[in-house]
Amino acid sequence: MNVTGDPPGADESNIGRLLGPVITLYVISFVLLTMRLTTRIHSKMRLGLDDITVALALLISTINFGFILSAVPHGMGRHNYYVSLDDQLEASHMLFYSQMPWGWGVCFSKISIAFLLLRFKTTTRWRVFLYAMIAVQVASAISANVVQLTLCKPLAASWDFRITDGVCHYSNAHLSMWLNGGIAIATDLIFAAIPLSFLGSIRRPLVERLVVALLMGIGVITAVASAVKLTMAKKYGSSNSQDPGWDCIDLIAWSVIEEQLGVIAACVPCLKSPFEKMMRRLGLLKDSEPSIYINRPDDTRRAPHSNGAFGKFAVSEKDDLDMMEQQQSRSYSMRSNPVDVVKDLETSESSTDSITTVRDEARH
Repeated sequence: MNVTGDPPGADESNIGRLLGPVITLYVISFVLLTMRLTTRIHSKMRLGLDDITVALALLISTINFGFILSAVPHGMGRHNYYVSLDDQLEASHMLFYSQMPWGWGVCFSKISIAFLLLRFKTTTRWRVFLYAMIAVQVASAISANVVQLTLCKPLAASWDFRITDGVCHYSNAHLSMWLNGGIAIATDLIFAAIPLSFLGSIRRPLVERLVVALLMGIGVITAVASAVKLTMAKKYGSSNSQDPGWDCIDLIAWSVIEEQLGVIAACVPCLKSPFEKMMRRLGLLKDSEPSIYINRPDDTRRAPHSNGAFGKFAVSEKDDLDMMEQQQSRSYSMRSNPVDVVKDLETSESSTDSITTVRDEARH
């Protein structure tokens, strides 16, 4: 874009408004994802679809951020008045590419949350609902890419302002932006509200239930970021902004913030152990109190093969075994005949050592 007339301001850059908060959130996302995967591996749990999809979300968002950073040396964040036409073209080209993976980064972070909930919500209605939410996310990402790739004819007119005979359908882009933005806000609020359906089942003090609710409230913050982004999107664009290199910074910043908050929201619920340690250090959880867990509202039995998949709510495999041993010990103490104990243990598939011990005691 060839800019003439009076300069809009000093030759300065506002890129710091983008890099500061975004890099901070990237570091937090990377640390939380590393903690999540480390916790899974140390607990000898198999990685689930929720783990894989959130890792994909961070990987894709990193690719997106790479395209954004590649536009900085070409004048992104500066007034176009001071940037050469070739640099403006290259920056616009890189920003066009950055939009392609962005939608999928947001998509996979929400899909990860849905898969996480599927480990806990096992009734048919909940499974149908959550799989429908996954389908909506995939459809939203695909539609955004289709609109972007069909925005202009030829496609290069989307970023090359030197093409004057191209035909661009900016109304389609605006419609897609508002539609997908509305879907993003709605899904963030829905995922944030779902824990309300089982918070009452947590057999823990009120303070812990409130903390769990606050953790899931990150989804509400993500919805706010989506709404802020939509209010800024109207200003930026080939047909609206006279200084896109400068005006795009806030829009890009809030877009990446939305993306990273999604990754954080998907990771935080799975960090039960570090979360409990922090609560104990703050005095909110006594050392003598057991881990946080939930009995399924649709199945009051806790399956022994459950690997604590629901993150902060479910206990780990080790916790499961410890709890089963405690229950068995209480059962033994209530019985007077050791032979009865042996008969009960023989019906269990995983009590060989306990059977041997009790048999020895019975012989004596």
